[in-house]
Amino acid sequence: MNSLKKYLTPSTLLFAILLGISVVVAVIVNIEVKSSFNMPKLFALRLFTIAAIIISAYQMWRSGSFSYIKTRFNRYLAIYSIVIFFVTIFSVQIDASIIGTEGRFLGIITMFNFFLLAFLTMNTLTTRKRLIIFISVSTATAFLLAIYGLMQNASDIATYPRLAPIVQKIVGDPAHWTQDPTDRVFGTMGHANHFGAYLAFHIMLLGGLILTVKKWWAKILMAMAGLIMFSAVMTTESRGAIVALVAGIFIFAIFSAKIEWNGIKRWKWPILGLFVAMILVVGIFQGQIVEKVKNSGLGQRTIGTIQFLQAGNIPDRVSWWFSSFEMFADHPILGQGLSTYKDVYNLYRRLDYKVPGDEQDTTTPESTHMAYFNILAEQGIVGLTAYIFFIGFVVFTLGKFVWLSTTNISTYHSIIIGILAALTTYLVQVLMSFGE
Repeated sequence: MNSLKKYLTPSTLLFAILLGISVVVAVIVNIEVKSSFNMPKLFALRLFTIAAIIISAYQMWRSGSFSYIKTRFNRYLAIYSIVIFFVTIFSVQIDASIIGTEGRFLGIITMFNFFLLAFLTMNTLTTRKRLIIFISVSTATAFLLAIYGLMQNASDIATYPRLAPIVQKIVGDPAHWTQDPTDRVFGTMGHANHFGAYLAFHIMLLGGLILTVKKWWAKILMAMAGLIMFSAVMTTESRGAIVALVAGIFIFAIFSAKIEWNGIKRWKWPILGLFVAMILVVGIFQGQIVEKVKNSGLGQRTIGTIQFLQAGNIPDRVSWWFSSFEMFADHPILGQGLSTYKDVYNLYRRLDYKVPGDEQDTTTPESTHMAYFNILAEQGIVGLTAYIFFIGFVVFTLGKFVWLSTTNISTYHSIIIGILAALTTYLVQVLMSFGE
């Protein structure tokens, strides 16, 4: 009994809640709801948050004080929270800013929920062991969901007549979903762009884990898992996720080379030989590779976009971006208010970018399809500045920690590189997509 009490401390229970969030919120899905952050996920997040609040309150009552790690992260998080509060107070649609809009419940309640979890994460993952366990569990979940996504892709009977009936027993008939997963895989995220970004983010975390393990067989197995996750990213046909993944890989390569430079110098000739071999393979099979890319779903989408632009048309998201600038011009300091873009969009709809026959003529978007412009429109220059300052601080601190380390390089540095590369995928992906 005493040994059980030793492990069931408020700290370990809060850690268990973080693990539960990384698994349950990612996995839970409702096939009847087309939303990137639908009610089942939101409800699960709320339950975990309530549990965390109760445990934290008990911890405060028992100790008689409120203890937390005094870091600049917490201070900057508090500043951004205050900004969000005033953005909501002066919102043009106070109800939307409190609760959010249908399919995008990103009002102040959800935002404060995220802030609380960020605070909880910073003050709970205080040891290297906990950090590695948390990333491992979250990455393992992403790997399983990647397999689930690939099974979604294989559920089309016309394409996979033998495999599809077996797969459908697990993922269901595509006809019953609100969108066709055999067209663009969306996993349990409700949107292909979000699922692609989620997987790209975790591929980078997996890279950090690969650097930490010593046994080669473990590195090989984890690398194979990464290839499976990459295959699932490709089935989402999300260009934003793929560009973000490339950016993340670039950052990962630069920083890992920095701390592993001595090892790289020892293996420079095998590495150079592998690089030359890759160039030769690409050169020899260039025609086949280009043809395969062109005929892929991603290639066809990209070709369609290029032809659309060549015809003199303007993509709908560009029109939405210009609308966001006009929203910002009317409310430059604190913006229109959280989650108000959809409610005020018709006042700023740009008819001069109307494309005959295109869905943008009648669509009322939930956001700008570009997170930074969306923040500018909804939170103003104060909100965007606070957001960039907070995110920039996190990225700069992590990058500085790794780059300036010359001695005592440990597994902790490898994990930080993975986190830094994962954050890069997020920051790049939201340049072209939503920011939830």
